[in-house]
Amino acid sequence: MNILTMLWKNLWGGSRTMLFPARPEVSERYRGLVRFDPALCTGCAICKMRCTSRAIEFKTGKGEFYWSYDPGQCTFCGRCVEGCKSHALSQDEECPPVYTTIGELKNSYTVARKPPAPKPAAAVPPAVADQRQTPPLEAHNESARKHFGKAGTTEPWVEKGGVHWLPLGAMNVRELATAMNGLHARFVTITAYQLPKEEGFRLEYHWDLDGQLLGFSFPLADKSIESIYDLCEAVDWIEREIHEGFGLDFLGREYEPLLLRQGETPGVNLREEKK
Repeated sequence: MNILTMLWKNLWGGSRTMLFPARPEVSERYRGLVRFDPALCTGCAICKMRCTSRAIEFKTGKGEFYWSYDPGQCTFCGRCVEGCKSHALSQDEECPPVYTTIGELKNSYTVARKPPAPKPAAAVPPAVADQRQTPPLEAHNESARKHFGKAGTTEPWVEKGGVHWLPLGAMNVRELATAMNGLHARFVTITAYQLPKEEGFRLEYHWDLDGQLLGFSFPLADKSIESIYDLCEAVDWIEREIHEGFGLDFLGREYEPLLLRQGETPGVNLREEKK
């Protein structure tokens, strides 16, 4: 085919595109704008943690939290919707509207935190009923002590950055996971930090208990810690990601297949390789 034939077909072959505002039909289960229902949201912030494009912003305050969504930064992957246990998020099955100004489609909400549902009076022992006027965090502290046992701590909760931290004393991570299961807390994530001056690593475990984010810190001197995968299946991927990204070993579990780099040896500290 020569150039003249190609030009002739392009000129007389008709339009291959659609003129605005016409739009093509979308396929089934098309992922469009994310919709937020504040009445169903528990304020767990899982959606923000799953959003790799930083389209979702979450800030916590006293008795309330702030949630916003910017479609201009969204990749419409749907991970936030899949991870929302309270079904507060959904996605449109149509193309997003056209916009001309940055942030024009951004939605923001300030939502009051919902108090935990009261237990039936007949089923509450007198000792627990006397604690109903206790601030929620102190009540959690007392409840946690019963599950932590002798290995726990007598220190109070400390709020920092929207997370309520509790020193654990001699308690190890498996005892903590067992205690969290006893409290019916929901696992959120593990955050890994490489400390300066060869001081090792620190892992921060987070659980959600009645809408409050709890944090527990474990310093690591020998780059290893016991796995809690058998106690909490939700840690599977994050333990594997930290193992491959930081070279830390979670004792008592297997890692295959690899998540980040197929075919590479498990336990490679990718952060060190980039230096």
